[in-house]
Amino acid sequence: MALPFPESCQAAAEFVVQKLAHRGWSSADACKVTEMHGGSSRVYAVECSEVGASPNKVVFKVYRSDPLRNCRMLTANTVFSEAGAAQAHVAAADNWCIELFSDSALYHVFDPAAEDARVKWLVRIAHLAAQIGSVPTDWFAPIRRDFQTLYPCLVDVPEDSPIWPCVAYNDPLKPGERACADLGKFTAAQLQQLSAALPLPASEAGRAAVSTHGDLHPGNIIWLSAPDELKVMDLEFSCVSNALQDFMYLPERSTGRGRRAFSSAYLEARGLPCTEADVEIFALDVIVATLVHYGVLRPLLMEWYGENIDMDEALARLEGLGPALLAIQADLESNLAKVQGVSSSSCAGIVDNFLKVRGMYIDEFIQASPLPAQG
Repeated sequence: MALPFPESCQAAAEFVVQKLAHRGWSSADACKVTEMHGGSSRVYAVECSEVGASPNKVVFKVYRSDPLRNCRMLTANTVFSEAGAAQAHVAAADNWCIELFSDSALYHVFDPAAEDARVKWLVRIAHLAAQIGSVPTDWFAPIRRDFQTLYPCLVDVPEDSPIWPCVAYNDPLKPGERACADLGKFTAAQLQQLSAALPLPASEAGRAAVSTHGDLHPGNIIWLSAPDELKVMDLEFSCVSNALQDFMYLPERSTGRGRRAFSSAYLEARGLPCTEADVEIFALDVIVATLVHYGVLRPLLMEWYGENIDMDEALARLEGLGPALLAIQADLESNLAKVQGVSSSSCAGIVDNFLKVRGMYIDEFIQASPLPAQG
């Protein structure tokens, strides 16, 4: 049964005390409660001053009643925590959970870090993505079927499609400019057309269907300094898709050096080929996935800071990507065949110099490719 939103901080404390009685919590009066920002959810930090309380500080989240969405996030936390990639819930059911409190989001150390330190963190984030990617994908199969029943337009969307993270997050009831598109307005034929237009990743790693967090950036990663471990939080995008979906927030936070570092680290962690060309192609795939997410899928299926586009506009934006990618790949193969090396290819130039990726930059990417001039 769904839990109603607590009527007050006191009510939140009373609920947490009831659920953590076996952990030494006995009095709501001994609790300090702070309401935190939670969008369409209610989120509270609850700290207990009782000596025997363990843990003595937790985060209590109550989600809007949406059984499919809540089931997906709770299931994702279970399978991710079993793999060591997330902290296990202290308690959870239906539309609520109690988590260990942590104020150690990675962005506190990542964002101000110098490049050498950032590169090391990027490698560790890649290892975390590989950890998530090792989770068997069967957890999402019944949830995918439920989505397809709810939205018949999704019936033929492939399991590795980048469409799935947007579907997972989609919430038309989000307030204001963050409201998402209604997926019910699309037909199966439209989603088939969209799927066919999406660029196919060139790398083996990029094409693999894996478990994904879908929103993996330093703000959604906890650094537990004592055991020196990284854990994910905020599983609103969690699903099964392709591996690139867990790297889309990294290109904007890295240069070519960092992009190659996280690409190499991920390929090695997954036991995949990791030659210089493999690293370059995976890094290119990540850039393209980022452009497609922010330039097409997000404004089509969700929103992008209030902007929405229709299917015709989405397909028009994708139209030039295929030829551009073929030209980049052909140029890379030509350089390798002539023993000129990866570094002289247009692919390497894009990995090094195409730094604006989070937004409407598909046209700029096409212009940066070695396509023959149109005239």
